[in-house]
Amino acid sequence: MRFYSFLIISSFYTCMSLLSSNPSIAMGADEDVQHTPVAIVGGGLAGLSAALTLEEAGQDYALFEARPRLGGRVYSETVGGTVFNMGGQWIDPEHTNMQKLAKELHMTLKEEPLTGPIYIKVGEREQTLNQSISMLESIVSKIKPVEKEATKGKILPGTSLQQVLPRTLFSDGERSLLHTYLIAEYGLSEDELNAYVVSYLKKELNNFLKLFKCKAMYVPSLVPQLAGAYEYRVQEGMTPMIEAIAHRLTPSRIRTEHELISISKDATGKFHLHFKGEGRGEVVADVVIMTMPFSVLRSFDDLASLGLPDLTTRAIKNLSYGNNTIVRVSGKIKPDLRDYIHGNIGAISSTPVSGPGLSIYTGAEVADSLTQETAFPLVDSVLGDLEAIFSSSSSSSSSSSSSSAPSPTPRFLVKNWKEDPFARGSYSTFGLHGDELNLSSILPDFKGFRQFAEPVGLFMFAGEHTQLEEGYMESAVRSGQMVAEYCLRHPKK
Repeated sequence: MRFYSFLIISSFYTCMSLLSSNPSIAMGADEDVQHTPVAIVGGGLAGLSAALTLEEAGQDYALFEARPRLGGRVYSETVGGTVFNMGGQWIDPEHTNMQKLAKELHMTLKEEPLTGPIYIKVGEREQTLNQSISMLESIVSKIKPVEKEATKGKILPGTSLQQVLPRTLFSDGERSLLHTYLIAEYGLSEDELNAYVVSYLKKELNNFLKLFKCKAMYVPSLVPQLAGAYEYRVQEGMTPMIEAIAHRLTPSRIRTEHELISISKDATGKFHLHFKGEGRGEVVADVVIMTMPFSVLRSFDDLASLGLPDLTTRAIKNLSYGNNTIVRVSGKIKPDLRDYIHGNIGAISSTPVSGPGLSIYTGAEVADSLTQETAFPLVDSVLGDLEAIFSSSSSSSSSSSSSSAPSPTPRFLVKNWKEDPFARGSYSTFGLHGDELNLSSILPDFKGFRQFAEPVGLFMFAGEHTQLEEGYMESAVRSGQMVAEYCLRHPKK
């Protein structure tokens, strides 16, 4: 057994003894210092899931969130009467923790099949269904040999996707389609993505290909048999779900507008947390559950006193996050569509929570300068292309009558996750960081965790980035629950 693992396991038996049923925040001898048995840093899904697990077990804690609201990268907004989820929203069929939590909160899980119309634009040309199938088949066939090399471990660490899939390998159209898909899905371009993403890419494009073929052969009955042929969403929207979790927590244990600015550990093993703002003071905790994204945590000047292993320190410094921007557009959209892969912009989806509208997903260089003030040309371009598709598929009489009426100025809302000071990116992804960051934990209580996210004594990590299957709401919920249970199920010793 590694000495480090021994230290982790020995901390099992001290964790419960440090938890108590005392009030969550108690004043110490120094009136400016507050004490809590467990400090949860971050009020996103991971932090809330940890808090809910502790709450239901009758254990004390205090949760600190920098924003004035809870939910982190999961929340809803209303744009011109249409409700959109601005961050996480999709729940895959295998995301059982998220499904169970939603049902326990009496949320309605709505099944969203992938049977709606899909359009693809490459360069300046709209693709027919058969053209799209042919192009996807060609891309997948060129990816297969590289994917085999990756599976055998023959690709050197730190190699980029662009190095193993050079531009010369693809036609202009194929290159455009592949780039568009990557920036929408991962928020990074080919030169920023790790070559090992090719295994996931092949699987995802194969699913698209099967779906397109089902549509071409008019066999919708085959669609449900495909992997990822449907997903779930919370019908009420994600903010109501976050509020439902919050309603189950003791209000005095929740502290919003508490931005952590430093954290350290003293010689006795106590953690000292300092928060920005007048009157915030210092909090001393016995246990810390850190859910802050590494993209934010890396800005802290000194974490040396925490005694983090080198692997964790490198992960905090180097773990990649997607540069994704979402534009939610309110209003009636024609034609009806499920997805529209649009040139070099990204992916467009017509899936608001309620009301008419569409979402534009983009990333990498397209997202860099996209703000509320600069997004109108992009929105106008997308709506113009959709109108052209609708006009070409309509009768000449209906086309002329619809084109005679001027289109109203669209109402839209931009969320650039890289510019969010409490996120600094959308979600962790396959960047050029060392492949060691994808090693799995060997601890039996942390199956599915990355090795760098194993607990360090009573300092623990949770969040989507801690999981091998990163980037999902499921990852956040699962990690928060598991870390909280880590303390709860081990008796005092």
